[in-house]
Amino acid sequence: MAKTIKMLSPEAGRTDTAGLRAFDADALARCAADAAQPWWRRQSCAEALAGRVPERRVPELIARVQDTGDVSHVRIALLDLLADRPELLPWLRHEDRQQDGAYGMAEAVLGARGALGDLTAAGALAALAFSPWHHRRKTGEAGLDALAARCGAEAVLAELDGARPEERSDPRWRIEAVCTQPPPASDPAERLLRATAALTAAGLAPRPPVSCGEDNGSGDGTYHVIGYGTSDSTVFISTLGRFATGDDDDPDVRRALESAGFRWIDRAVGSTEVTGLCVYYFGSRDPLKVDTLLFYWQD
Repeated sequence: MAKTIKMLSPEAGRTDTAGLRAFDADALARCAADAAQPWWRRQSCAEALAGRVPERRVPELIARVQDTGDVSHVRIALLDLLADRPELLPWLRHEDRQQDGAYGMAEAVLGARGALGDLTAAGALAALAFSPWHHRRKTGEAGLDALAARCGAEAVLAELDGARPEERSDPRWRIEAVCTQPPPASDPAERLLRATAALTAAGLAPRPPVSCGEDNGSGDGTYHVIGYGTSDSTVFISTLGRFATGDDDDPDVRRALESAGFRWIDRAVGSTEVTGLCVYYFGSRDPLKVDTLLFYWQD
């Protein structure tokens, strides 16, 4: 017996995602637009339509996006689906959108404006990218990146005059993200092997590395700890790149690791405060120092 949409999504949290993606697109679109269906099924149908929206169903799907009485999860999923439709732009830019208090809609609207190349959204997207909340920040960053891809980085930066702190969203990070390629992926396991080998070759008798969570007895973070010698001396190896540091700034350890390609983070560099990142750290998002960012542990 052929499966139905209801069989593929019998209840919230039990959706056969692959099955829906292979299902008839017209039937999925009808279900997504049907307010009589449960919202979680409609959301799943909308997500399963990615890249294959039937053109004849577009008007009714847009109507559901614009229905402020509908469930925001469905509206957001449909807006993501239809974010390439230029006919949505006048509605997205209308001042009434600022009054739409449905959960997540304001952010979704801004993200869609960015995807459609609306440069007038640049300032609001910069503010969103400055948010301490990850899901909001992610939408803002994606919107700015979409604007840059469509209009060029210079056009986006020209819209950000720096009058507000969030438009300044520290420009080093935004310019770097827009104008440069990310560094190649690195292998933390390979770095640990290299660090251990360098310490061994220097006669420092390193012990097996442990994660910062194991070393602290709980939590997780961005570094491993290598004990060495006969005392309690340790060195930290960051998972974020070729960075190392130690509590006592042992010159022998520093020389060994620098010779193996590591950048030693000394007290002067480590104490430098970095602003504009909004990293969560023990209940706050205040600016953090370099050593905390590279060797981060959170209980």
